[in-house]
Amino acid sequence: MKEQIKSSAWYTGRFEFSIDLIRIYLGLGLMIRGLLNIGGEGRSVLVDQINSIGSTWAVPYLLGHYIILAHALGGLFLMLGILTRISAIVQIPILLGAVLFIHAGQPLLTGGLGLEFSLLVLILLILVAWCGPGRLSMDVAAFHRIKLNKRQ
Repeated sequence: MKEQIKSSAWYTGRFEFSIDLIRIYLGLGLMIRGLLNIGGEGRSVLVDQINSIGSTWAVPYLLGHYIILAHALGGLFLMLGILTRISAIVQIPILLGAVLFIHAGQPLLTGGLGLEFSLLVLILLILVAWCGPGRLSMDVAAFHRIKLNKRQ
C-alpha cells in the first residue's frame, strides 16, 4: 500500500511538472509569434491569411489586432502562469480558425507542417486549459498565499 501511495505521488509530481513545461513552452512560442506579427513580414503574412478567408470591412482589422494581442499578452501570461486557463482559452478560437480556415485544404504530413503544428498547439492549449497552471505558476503562488492568509 505504501508503494502505491509513493508511486501515485511520484506520478502526480511529474505530471504537474510536465504541464508546467508545456505551458511555459506554449506561452513563449505564442508570445514570440504575436511579437513577430506586430510588424514587418509577419504582419503581411497575417493580413494575407485573414484576407484569404474572405471577410468584410472591419473584420480583418479587428481580427488581426485580436490575434496579435492574444498571442503576445496571452503568451506572456501563459509563460508566467498568470490567469492560465483564461489565457489558454483566449488562444483556442485563433487556433481553431487556423485549423478550419487557413490550413483546411492542406493535406496532413506535408513539408510545411502548418496543419499538424496548428493541431498540436490547439490540443496542447486545450490540455493546459483543462489541467490548469501547474505548480510553477504565478496563479498557484498568488492563490496559495490567499488560502494561507484566510486560515490565519
